[in-house]
Amino acid sequence: GRFFRIDSYDTVGDYSFCIWAADDSYNWMSACGEVRIRDSLPPDISDTNADPSPQEVFGTVNVSARVVDNYLLEQVGIQVFDPTGLLVGNFTMEYDPSTGLYYYSMPCPVLGNYTFTIWAKDSSDNWASSSGMFVVRDTTPPDADAGSYQEIMFGDTVSFDGSGSSDNFGIDSYVWTFNDGIEDVVLYGVSPEHTFDEPGNYTVTLTVTDTSGNSGQDIVHVNVSAEKIPSPPTDLVISQMGGDFFILTWNAPTTNTDGSELTNLKSYCVYRSLQSGGPYTKIGTLIILNELYKDGGLDSGFTGYYVVTAINSEGVESAYSNEASAKIPEKGSISGSIIDENGDPVPGATVELKKDDSRILAVPSNEKGNFSIADLDDGAYEVVINKKGYYTAIEIVVITNGSSVVIDELTLESLPDPVIDVIPTWMVILIILISVLIPIVIIAALAIKRRRSQEKDDSE
Repeated sequence: GRFFRIDSYDTVGDYSFCIWAADDSYNWMSACGEVRIRDSLPPDISDTNADPSPQEVFGTVNVSARVVDNYLLEQVGIQVFDPTGLLVGNFTMEYDPSTGLYYYSMPCPVLGNYTFTIWAKDSSDNWASSSGMFVVRDTTPPDADAGSYQEIMFGDTVSFDGSGSSDNFGIDSYVWTFNDGIEDVVLYGVSPEHTFDEPGNYTVTLTVTDTSGNSGQDIVHVNVSAEKIPSPPTDLVISQMGGDFFILTWNAPTTNTDGSELTNLKSYCVYRSLQSGGPYTKIGTLIILNELYKDGGLDSGFTGYYVVTAINSEGVESAYSNEASAKIPEKGSISGSIIDENGDPVPGATVELKKDDSRILAVPSNEKGNFSIADLDDGAYEVVINKKGYYTAIEIVVITNGSSVVIDELTLESLPDPVIDVIPTWMVILIILISVLIPIVIIAALAIKRRRSQEKDDSE
């Protein structure tokens, strides 16, 4: 027995209303009231995800979630704690319209379990939250470096060096293992020492372990000799270089590794590598003790890394000298195309190359008007282009760092046709008359002279 009207309202707030009624006699009555429209529902957080998990240390983890609200969503944020329980921070999450997700990407420099809480608030101060966690781990093994090859006399002490080892997070331990000819040996630390009392060639293994238990290995060879070992050559340098060669020079060693005088130096060995630090390949042996070596026949752009060793008369070889390196400069080139003023190719043109006013070479352009000159050193060049019937064209080209220079559509302009003057008609007639009359005059003169001569003879 009640009158009613049902409406929905899309704005929060207080609404006022009045109900009025009239009877058949047009008597009116009304009653007013208020109704409050509110939002008491919190936002909804779903599809919470951390990607990737687990993640490598120092990587980035993307935390995301789907957040919706029945009225007006006002703010979405995330609170993150690192594995030590330290608050990383409170951050505002971004919205990605392509996925409909809110997200936050964060770097992870600490190993362990990160925890996070995603919270959301609507315009009516209704709150919601969702928690999660992700794992940061380290699965990358250390890069172990056991140092360089060593040569000693028996009874001497070796100092190992693992300081070149590295890890993406942190190294926990260094363990050196080998047999020194007497017993198995285990040493600990970055730079332990050991005395070898037996001659021989020994392989020492370094195992480096990081804080996550990942390990890497490297080996170093130790040559323990019962004979004196020459000290390595010193001051190795690339003293000269040309278009395809290097000349190496160095200083001869004067002592053995134990400090005694080197009196039986016999030869040198030269080694080369394509990368710094080796591995090196022997490329020459010098029996005559000349501290100079030429490495020739090298290609343009070749880079070589060199070391030298000394060998005594007992055949004992020294350690490597210092490393020297150099690069054969890249060779440049000049190429181009030759066209006439109509844009047509000009074949058979002579392309002459000059440097410092001296002619280097000349090449013809092909049927398409193209030419190419390669294997050129750096510098300024004069390109002179000639062809019969065309003006000469000159281009200045500079090659730096072995660059390739292209002269595109170099235009040769045609010489004008020779002008032939037209001889007037009257001059032609005159020339003809003269050419006819002169012989007649000459003949007549000869005839008169002959007649007079005849008359003179008759009178006598």
